[in-house]
Amino acid sequence: MVTGLKTGPTTCQLTMDLEAGITQICLHGPGGWNNPDMVSLKTGTTCQLIMDLEAGITQICLPWTWRQLRYWYNMSAYHGPGGLVSLKTGTTCQLIMDLDLIVVGNFGFSPDQEKVHFGMWCIFAAPLLLANDLRSINNRSKALLINKRLLAINQDPLGIQGKPIQMGDVQVWTKPILPKGSKAVAVVYTVQGGNFIRVKYPLEFYGLDAGDYHLTEVFEGHDLGQHNKSSIISFTVNPTGIYMFTAKPVN
Repeated sequence: MVTGLKTGPTTCQLTMDLEAGITQICLHGPGGWNNPDMVSLKTGTTCQLIMDLEAGITQICLPWTWRQLRYWYNMSAYHGPGGLVSLKTGTTCQLIMDLDLIVVGNFGFSPDQEKVHFGMWCIFAAPLLLANDLRSINNRSKALLINKRLLAINQDPLGIQGKPIQMGDVQVWTKPILPKGSKAVAVVYTVQGGNFIRVKYPLEFYGLDAGDYHLTEVFEGHDLGQHNKSSIISFTVNPTGIYMFTAKPVN
């Protein structure tokens, strides 16, 4: 049983194929179990379903562990407008992946891990729901949560969820943003010990191969200058850390 934010209790059946990353969500109206109203196209594994049928919004919350970044992109093709389709009317509504609460500012994460936590929530265009005490949050964590460059990535009007282009110890994620042809890039180093690594890829590795781009580092706002697809972009990433930049076409 799930509760609609405006519609009240709504019965819901989940049919999950975790290997294929497919979840069918059948909501049932007055006709009961034999009268499905909605079905998802493909959503990945889920642990929580929150429906607002009147507003046409569905949030799906995936389980979080440090190394589960690789599972979340199963839903990326259906995140945003058109994620669900009505079996009765053919109309679509919005599917939003809810990665659960943000605990930046609590105990347990290093400063680097807090950046990964919040940075990836922004790459995934996930709801930003805080689970901390804003009366006593430290200044460093507060600055991270109100970082305008990160919030712009999360709230980008395209509403597109980021996708991985490389997995493993060094994960690389890209998210299309506005203006057209721009991307936000996140590079995560998942190894939990040792020293930092240096990452060196040409800009075209990130799918940025159409002319010149202006790059900006996201966390501190450093201007990285103008580059083309052959430019080698070099930076360091700490263990369990992240590096993020945005690339916008130069007209």
